[in-house]
Amino acid sequence: MMDLDKIRKEVEKVKDKKGMSVDPGIKELVIGLRYWGVKTIMSCEGHRKEGLPYPWVRFKYESMEKVVKALYWQYLAKSKVKWVIKIKGMPMLVPEDKKEFNLKELQEGAVAFGKVLQEQPESTLDKPFLKLFKQT
Repeated sequence: MMDLDKIRKEVEKVKDKKGMSVDPGIKELVIGLRYWGVKTIMSCEGHRKEGLPYPWVRFKYESMEKVVKALYWQYLAKSKVKWVIKIKGMPMLVPEDKKEFNLKELQEGAVAFGKVLQEQPESTLDKPFLKLFKQT
């Protein structure tokens, strides 16, 4: 398990081909996913004029189980924005109801979800997915 401060510093150093840092509207989610061991590839906070009009994070297929496990915790985020996995080429995490929210609300949802992931105890991260749910 990586240290959260170390992950934050690594993400702060990430630059794209244009020399741009990780967008602030998606950065906390990228940090939270990496804390959970997800191998992120690319991300964007969304743009009104170019690219996708909503925040997203691409990740490696090998991280799918970890992303599914992380999705369980999104309901603790104080946000109405919920996240789903979209598979078109490489898998990506995207807001489920992109059209119901404006871009700022979607970005705030990404930040809230990322912070929830960062707040979970390390012991939670290592549990098998089914053990996260109570047996009835």
